Amino acid sequence: MNNLDDPATYRKLDPSNFFQRLRDLPLQFPRVEEAVPLLELPVDLASVHRVVVVGMGGSAIGGELLADVAAHEGPVPVTVWRDYNLPAWVDARTLVLVCSHSGRTQESLSGFRQAVKLKVPTVVMTGGKLLAEEARQEGIPVVCFDYQGEPRSGIGYSFLGPLRLLRMLGLLPAHPTDWTEMKSEVQALIAQIGKEVAVEKNEAKRLACELHGRLPIIYGGGILTGVARRWKTQLNENAKSWALAEALPEAHHNSVEGRLPDSLGRQVHAVLLQPNDAHPQLQAHYQTSAVLLGQRGISFSEACGRGASVLSQIMTTVMLGDYASCYLAMLNGVDPSPVHAIDAMRRQMTEGSLD
Repeated sequence: MNNLDDPATYRKLDPSNFFQRLRDLPLQFPRVEEAVPLLELPVDLASVHRVVVVGMGGSAIGGELLADVAAHEGPVPVTVWRDYNLPAWVDARTLVLVCSHSGRTQESLSGFRQAVKLKVPTVVMTGGKLLAEEARQEGIPVVCFDYQGEPRSGIGYSFLGPLRLLRMLGLLPAHPTDWTEMKSEVQALIAQIGKEVAVEKNEAKRLACELHGRLPIIYGGGILTGVARRWKTQLNENAKSWALAEALPEAHHNSVEGRLPDSLGRQVHAVLLQPNDAHPQLQAHYQTSAVLLGQRGISFSEACGRGASVLSQIMTTVMLGDYASCYLAMLNGVDPSPVHAIDAMRRQMTEGSLD
């Protein structure tokens, strides 16, 4: 097993310096703060009563986090659309927010083009020329984030960009202190879980060690429901690991009834992502989950967000999972950056070849 405290591990397995992109996440914050207010928005956005975020993969996960914020803080619901075209209910009072890192994702382009056809309120956030050029030709507001990295590494843009936009539009309340708290807590956490911090003092490294060689099952509820999905997808893409995500309390109405074969139960490790201010009944679900996992002989870890605000808890829990997934990549002996299977699937879709 590779030594997570040995710099040679990272020189060998991280040639593109993925860990530096994790460390540099705070650099995305001021770019979001500067770019979003420069948007020239049409007046018809004043009538918006719901939002649909169109995106796939790393470009869509920010919408998932945004939906959790909106569900707990805002008067306007946010739905994530991971498919072609748009939901049938999209109308003139729906804001279509198209997020695509590459600007070439076929599902996102399809949704954008239908939004243009329907003439519904639309805003584009992208790092790619194709989508940006099409939007400008149609007179649709565009925020371009020129980020050189994986879509999943640009979580500051895919989550915080739409968040700032909805706050600017009055579709989410603008809290006076949570943005400052979030930045401070993220910086502090990065200092505590960076690769130079030894395993015994590093929560992310310890989580990776607990997950190594096991099937991860990530539980999240309340404001951390979308974060559980983020952990799952980061474990998939970074660590090249199978992983599952479960939502609480929903899991206690179905998944809890399922039984693993005895031999498989010892190869599973659960992570309970718990909001630090969860509803009392949701807290009870977490406590019950821990009891049930223990009774069934399934190992588990618990993790919480940092800070008091919803924003800070979400971002710090995301960062903990991002680092843990990359440390697990090191333990698995793989480079976290490339996604060969995803690239092969795209070739199959466009060229009919998985080579």
